[in-house]
Amino acid sequence: MNFDLQQASTRLKELRTSLVQNYNDEELHQLRVTLRRMRSILRGLPGGKARKLRRRLGALAHATSGARDWDTLYASASDCLQPEQFSALQPALDAQRECARARVYKMLHEKQWLTSLRRWDALIETNELDPDSPSVAPRKLATRLKRTNAAARKAVARDDDEHWHKLRIAIKEL
Repeated sequence: MNFDLQQASTRLKELRTSLVQNYNDEELHQLRVTLRRMRSILRGLPGGKARKLRRRLGALAHATSGARDWDTLYASASDCLQPEQFSALQPALDAQRECARARVYKMLHEKQWLTSLRRWDALIETNELDPDSPSVAPRKLATRLKRTNAAARKAVARDDDEHWHKLRIAIKEL
């Protein structure tokens, strides 16, 4: 497995500390990627503990979605618009980004954040997360591949945001 479990925990803690001190959109993105990878590992585990922790980590990731969306929109607008157009739009973008970032800061200070990391570390310590075993059984992998193919067909056929989003999620899970 090329995803070190202890390293993920350490990296998540480092990213949290850095974001609390000085928000950086790339670090937020890396935090989201790390959470997604951790959740993928948990998805392959049986039992209620793994499922509950996966949901908790999902809630943490969800709290960052708005900030990531506004950061991406800001960067795209800055790149694509004429300077005078961007200047006119910038105050509204800044206000939305600050509001979304406030939700990220709040989440990073909540008890759920620390509890989730402690539970992840406990799963590592008890060897419930075995880094040497595949996180996805072949049967589950085949199911995910079928789900991804179906999502791809729907996204191409319907060509709307909802179906493209579902395809992105299916690909990430695969």
